[in-house]
Amino acid sequence: DAMQTHPLTLSRALIVLFAAAILLSGCGPVRPDSEDLANQANTARQLESAGDYATAAKQWRAIAASAAGKERDSAMLSAASNAYRAGQVKQARADLASIPVPAAPDRASEYLLLRAELAIADNDARDALEALELLPAEASTATRIQALELQADAYLLVGQAGPAVVALEQRGSLLESPAAVEENQRQI
Repeated sequence: DAMQTHPLTLSRALIVLFAAAILLSGCGPVRPDSEDLANQANTARQLESAGDYATAAKQWRAIAASAAGKERDSAMLSAASNAYRAGQVKQARADLASIPVPAAPDRASEYLLLRAELAIADNDARDALEALELLPAEASTATRIQALELQADAYLLVGQAGPAVVALEQRGSLLESPAAVEENQRQI
């Protein structure tokens, strides 16, 4: 009879369906599309502009949870930066520690300067100095100026005035504005 199903054929069909279900269950969560992530990022930027850094940090973390790869890491870097601005140093350090140093020199500089700032805010001079040593050789002058100020702060944190003065003198040689040079001299 043509309508009768053979038990072996039914078993094979069930095995195929079961295997497909197992494969599909391993696909992971559905990720939002790029337009949705862009909208979420715009919302986070608006929160930053409004000075609501704590909420912006949460928004960036939510974006990171939905993203992958460089997009995830970039969102976590933004989350860390906003958490720091909100005064949440421990959370910012945890956010930053969850991602690797970016490969692009400008993003690596941003990451390492933030790591140094967070370390100083958390009284961890050793980590601040370690982060500053990792700055890319091709770092911009503005980055080097900021790094030398952070280096001086880290040395002062551990009571080493000599190396702090050297860092500020090096910083002074990079400054162009007379007001900035005068302020640097005052710090020395």
